[in-house]
Amino acid sequence: METYVKRPGMLRVNAVGDIINKEFFLHNGTITLYDRNENVYADMRVPPGIEAALDKARNDYGLRVSLTELANPHLWELISGKIENALCVGMSKVRGVSCYHLAFDGPMAEFQVWIDAGKKPLPLKVVFVQKKVEGEPQWRAYLNNWKTSHHLSDALFKFTRPDGVRKIKFVPRRQPAA
Repeated sequence: METYVKRPGMLRVNAVGDIINKEFFLHNGTITLYDRNENVYADMRVPPGIEAALDKARNDYGLRVSLTELANPHLWELISGKIENALCVGMSKVRGVSCYHLAFDGPMAEFQVWIDAGKKPLPLKVVFVQKKVEGEPQWRAYLNNWKTSHHLSDALFKFTRPDGVRKIKFVPRRQPAA
């Protein structure tokens, strides 16, 4: 998965794997999700700003974009109130790089992060476990190739519809009965 962020309001995620082959674009108040396997795309208007746009997509359509929370400049404020226990596990290595290993535990999730102990203290690995969900699903991601001062063209964040791709609509989430 590749993720590109350009503040205040542009985001792109390319997810390619054995099963998934999707591209997510946020550009000038429009979210577009393109599914290469199904040869379809959908778009929606959203508020400006990455966090507000992602909140609308999640709340109105149930659309979640993996790992984008890590790019939130207010991440600590969002999660700190949900942490019951925190531990500095110590130093360990992620793919040969010395890292600070930190673990956090709350009522709904466990979260671990390995932060590069070098000149650029960026996350290199995360592990997330959902509690109170059958099977307690876990996901893990290795983060690499960080480019924090690289100039990104606005065109990178704009969806250009390939020939033969069919437009579909996002389906709103059902609201619980009152």
